[in-house]
Order: sequence, then C-alpha cells, then structure tokens
Amino acid sequence: MKKMILLTIMAITFGFLVTNTARAGVIDDRMHKQRWRIKQGIKSGELVRFEVKILKQEQRRIKMAKRFAKSDGRFTRKERRRILKMQDHASRHIYRLKHNHIRRHWRDQYSYWNKNKPRIY
Repeated sequence: MKKMILLTIMAITFGFLVTNTARAGVIDDRMHKQRWRIKQGIKSGELVRFEVKILKQEQRRIKMAKRFAKSDGRFTRKERRRILKMQDHASRHIYRLKHNHIRRHWRDQYSYWNKNKPRIY
C-alpha cells in the first residue's frame, strides 16, 4: 500500500514537472521566433536602427521578466500568463514596425538624385 501511494505521488510530481517544463519551452520557442523575425526584418530593410533598438529592449524586458518569475523556483500560471501577454504585445509590435512606411533604403530607391531610377514617360 505504501509503495502504491509513493508511486502515485511520484507520478503526479513528475507530471507537474513535465508540464511546467513544456510550458516554459513554449515561451522559449516564441522568443526564438521573435528574434528571428527581428533579424529577418533587419536583413530585408523593413526595420531601421531605432526600431531595432526598441524591439531589442522589449525582448530584453521579456527575458528579464521570465528570469525573475523563475528566480523563486516556481513558475506560476499568473507569471506565465503575464509573460505570454508580453510576448503577444511584442509580436504585434514587430508586425507593426515591419509593415510601416519607414524603410532603410528609401532614399536610394526614390531619391531625385538616384541615377538608376526608372523613367516615367
């Protein structure tokens, strides 16, 4: 009987640990995808320097919030929900900044002095 109770307790504990780790993995995956989106925006010229600075600060804040939430050894639902909301906001922010009218090479493409500009007849 004692073995059965002990095994049940161990199984429940293991289940909590696995689900907690899996949920933290979701947050890590989203952070990685957001970093990739920012890097892709830099390469394509959709993001300019000051936009990248803002987005990196936002990612740093999320990382610090995650570290603070895990510092006490527990990662509660409330903390997880808060970090996920921060990531949702960051994701929308990345989208908005990538799809605004500011581009890195706009002067080169549309400048009056650009000699390679297409002629309009």
